[in-house]
Amino acid sequence: MFDVAFKNLWSRKTRSILCILAVMVSVYLNGSTLTMNNWMYQTMTGELARYMGKIYVQQGGSSYPPFDSAITQATAEAILARTDLGLNPEESALLIWV
Repeated sequence: MFDVAFKNLWSRKTRSILCILAVMVSVYLNGSTLTMNNWMYQTMTGELARYMGKIYVQQGGSSYPPFDSAITQATAEAILARTDLGLNPEESALLIWV
């Protein structure tokens, strides 16, 4: 049985080579896609972890992340003093750019 299979492989060399190349390319592309997806997942997880536990206040019309947004100290203190947010002013970090 194997002798017939090898005989057919060697009798049609072009088809065999193209089939082997197609399998190699598909395995390479599958590995590349999995690697890229894993890298993107780790990158996004790392980026989101940078913002965990921080409070960002964004003015209407500013872009994300709110680094180009600025609020006054009085507004920041008013936000930290709100009781409906469940904030502890001693443990909270509010970033303010003036």
